[in-house]
Amino acid sequence: MIRRRSLPALLATPFLARAALAQPAGFPQRPPRIIVPFTPGGSLDVAARMLAEESGRRWPFGAVVENRPGAAGNIGAELAARSAPDGHTMVVVSNNMITMNPHVGPMPIDPLTALAPVSMLAQSPFVLVGATNIPAIDLPGLLAMAREQPGLLTYASIGNGTPHHVSMAMLCGMAGIEMTHVPYRGTPEGLSDVGGGRVSCMASPFGPALPLIQSGMVRPIAAMGATRLPWMPDLPTVAESGLPGFDAGSWLALAVPRGTPPATVRFLAEFCASVMNDPKLRPAQDRVALVPDTMGPEETGALWRREHATWGKVIRDARITAG
Repeated sequence: MIRRRSLPALLATPFLARAALAQPAGFPQRPPRIIVPFTPGGSLDVAARMLAEESGRRWPFGAVVENRPGAAGNIGAELAARSAPDGHTMVVVSNNMITMNPHVGPMPIDPLTALAPVSMLAQSPFVLVGATNIPAIDLPGLLAMAREQPGLLTYASIGNGTPHHVSMAMLCGMAGIEMTHVPYRGTPEGLSDVGGGRVSCMASPFGPALPLIQSGMVRPIAAMGATRLPWMPDLPTVAESGLPGFDAGSWLALAVPRGTPPATVRFLAEFCASVMNDPKLRPAQDRVALVPDTMGPEETGALWRREHATWGKVIRDARITAG
């Protein structure tokens, strides 16, 4: 459940409309680090490197990116949360780390209290794709098949409690259907089996799914967010296709350890907005299907709390656990 805004609203963000904040005293005193809780090459890593590269042009000491993958992002989140709250440690988080992981299994920290939101960075829209060996060509057709044969259709994910899994659990719950979950180690593996007809469908970030859509290996069924995909505007959303109010996907945000000085948080928030909304970065963002969507610390924190409650209910209702 992610909040989406139109491009005009993004360009009118108050962070871009006012003069840049002054650099906080004592920051940075050394190269800050931006922790990425996943392996290099993904959308979080790309966003972190955009911030780090631009910081090198603007700050006395440019930021460095540190990849700390593991435990669905929990390892990197804990490392950041337990660091000194002086602005020199930041972490790029995804929605599963803040709003889903706490409901799926034990976490070493409470992300809502151990981390302080700085700024939303971008949305990573999801698309529902289907195997070409099933007759369903749209969402109504897929739902009709599921109703006729409960549990026969399968859907891939990258593991229990991930956005891929929870998005499909919400879809099944809202539609009143039963499908069988098949977890994989990663998005490419899941998409490959959808393309090979071994799994019926998958909720996937749009970037990894696009080559398979273009090659005809998988069929686009519906955009899973509240708005249509900017790269595929003719594809209806799930909400338009029979499930009003449905809105699922993934987002990226920047956080710091709780207790970081407010002036530093505000400075970093403005920095994030100016970088992520820079038109020069759109080609790089498009390559990984990121849509810039920046908000200030208070608005970001409110979104985190709302989605923590929303996804918690979905996870409890679907009885999703880490095992």
